[in-house]
Amino acid sequence: MNKRIGVGVISLGWMGRLHARSYRALAERYQGLGAEVRLVAACDPDPAARIRCAELLGKDPETFPIVGSVRELIELGLGAAFVTSPDDTHSQVTAELLEAGIPVYLEKPMATTLESATRILTTAYETKTRLHIGHNTRHTPFIQQMRDLILQGAIGEVKTIW
Repeated sequence: MNKRIGVGVISLGWMGRLHARSYRALAERYQGLGAEVRLVAACDPDPAARIRCAELLGKDPETFPIVGSVRELIELGLGAAFVTSPDDTHSQVTAELLEAGIPVYLEKPMATTLESATRILTTAYETKTRLHIGHNTRHTPFIQQMRDLILQGAIGEVKTIW
């Protein structure tokens, strides 16, 4: 097969940090299938992103493109993108990528309003571009309650979480 896929990441903040291992695992998985998947660029308007780049992605911020807008990222010719930006930016960022025909892995929650979620889903449907929603439970009430109990020391020292 020997196909090359360039992947971009939107945001090198807190959620981007959680996904850093995913980028590497994705590359390893597809390499085994005869494809080369490489993280080729990032989009983050925060100047501190350049500092986080080496730590988070293992990339040299002097040679790894970090652009300030999604449009600039799209112009680099991506094959896919991870959207890990703040929740209230998901609709605009994801719609822009989908409209460019770029498949998206979107960190959940998908959007902060019904209108924003509808925009994302409608854009994916109309452009026939793949959209994958990451499932996490950080906003689920029982998960928040568990976190609070752990922080309060109510259950003792946590040994494992699954």
